[in-house]
Parts: sequence; C-alpha cells; structure tokens
Amino acid sequence: MSIINIVSGMEKGENYIDNIFKILINKDNIWKNNKIFASIMKCINNDSQFNIIKNNIKTNLLYQYRLLSVLSFNNPLLSEYYSNKININHYLTLNTLMILLNENQNDKVNSNNMRITNIITANDSKEGKMLEDIFAKKGKKVKMKNIDNLISFQTSFSRNTDSLTMFRLYGKSNNQEFTGASLVIKNDYFNSDDDNFQYNSNDIFSKNINFKKNLYWILYYNEEENILIFNPTNSKYTNVVIDLNKIDTKEYEDKRYEYIVNIIKSVFNNIFETIDYINNNIKGENIKSDIFSYLFENIRYLIKHEAFLKSRN
Repeated sequence: MSIINIVSGMEKGENYIDNIFKILINKDNIWKNNKIFASIMKCINNDSQFNIIKNNIKTNLLYQYRLLSVLSFNNPLLSEYYSNKININHYLTLNTLMILLNENQNDKVNSNNMRITNIITANDSKEGKMLEDIFAKKGKKVKMKNIDNLISFQTSFSRNTDSLTMFRLYGKSNNQEFTGASLVIKNDYFNSDDDNFQYNSNDIFSKNINFKKNLYWILYYNEEENILIFNPTNSKYTNVVIDLNKIDTKEYEDKRYEYIVNIIKSVFNNIFETIDYINNNIKGENIKSDIFSYLFENIRYLIKHEAFLKSRN
C-alpha cells in the first residue's frame, strides 16, 4: 500500500495523526518508491544536511498527502455535502470529442480513456505559481523552477454543465461558435480501482504509463485578503474560506466545515514551518530551489487565482 493511500484512510483520526506520522516516518521501506522524496534526497550531497532534513521532508510530504486526501472528490469528508448531485463536465471541441470516441472504440481493452496534457502547456500564465505568491505574502523566501524530469499531467473539469464561458474558452474550433461539447462523466470514473488511464506518446515515452484517475477540488487564492477558497457543496455560491492570516485559529463559523478547514490550516502551517527549516539548515540557493521545486510539485497546481472561481467552479 502506498503512503498516500495510508494517509487517505485515516479519515477523522486527527487525534492520532502525530503518532501515525511518526510511525510512517520511521518505516523506511515505504519511502523507497516515493519518487519525490528520492529526488529531494539526491539534491543534497552533504551527509549532515541529509540527516537534518530527512524526517522534516517526510513529515511535510505526509501533510501534503493529507491535503490531497481532503481535496479528493470522493473523500467521504466532503462527499456528504454534495453526494451525487454535482455533475462532472469536461469541455472540448467537437473534433476532439470525435477523436476521443474513435480512440476508445478502437481500443477494446481500455475503452474509457481520457486525454491528459502536460501542465506547462496550460493557458494560465500563473499556473503553478500561486503557491509562491502565498509564500511571499507570509514573508517566506521560496524559489521554484521547472525541472526537466519533473512532469505533471492534468485535465480540467467543471461542475457547470452548460456554461457559455466554458464553451468559449475550451469548446471552440477556429474561434467559431457551436463547435464544442460538454462531456458529462460518471462520478465513479474517478478514484476507481482500475489504472487504465494511459498517456501514450512516441515523442516522450516508449511505452504506456498508467495513472490513477484522481479528481481534486481546486483551491482559489485571494491575494489581497490572503485567503484560500473552495466549494465542496451542492451550491456553487456557498464557499469555504481558509484564512491564512489566522493559521492558528481553530474555530470556524460554519461548524459543518470546521474540521476540513482546520486540516487545511494544519497543512499550510507545516508547509510554512518546513520552508523556514530548509532555509535555516540548507546551504546553497540552487539546492534550496531544487528541493522546493520537487517538494511542492504535488500541490502547486491545485491552487489557482480567485478570478477563475466563477467560471470554473
């Protein structure tokens, strides 16, 4: 079982989280196949620095996995608020839809494939950079960069089944109206047991690579107020707010979401502490930049500017 699956299965075991994390940190065998952790450790060529930072990095990754668990669409902590009442829609051109249908029809083994793309090709110039804005707001010195062997893939979805804005952004061919489609996808397609979500490109890989079909809610960042916003409810107008100015405040006005808000606050509180720890104990700006780039790859693309909230919610 992977580390993220263990953390996802913790549910409301917050009272035991410190003890569980300590156990996971000391289980060296479960970290052997963790590529992020291995890549970070390769950045450090000083044995004393390695020992200082090793457990700190493990702890931060566990907190990040906790955040991924909370933001997962099928997380029971969230699904009770929207059940199956929310549609999952993917906007695309009619030409792309026909190509996708033909590919699935010809592939009898994997007939439920979706296309994913390299995140760096996204049309948002701030893609993956909002996390750095959050750090800067807190006075944290963090420099992240694109690393050649670090590639993230994604496909975007919306809860809006018939959105003119989404059709115009993602469902038009050659800038012509009425040339797109809104593809509604079954909820159980995501986080399923099969791993037949494949990326196949002769230009980059020599063989298919299997992916887990995880679907995550996006966190939207308001830089003026320094707050994170997301909406795991049936109503797209009922937002949950995480005030990063009050990272230690545990009480939330809407008690239904207090537990979720506190988990997210604890994650970011640990992230801020980890940044300080790395900056204080690791020498070399290039080494720090490599560490931060690998360390936050799991979550940096799950945070977008608040301007996207209305159109993509």
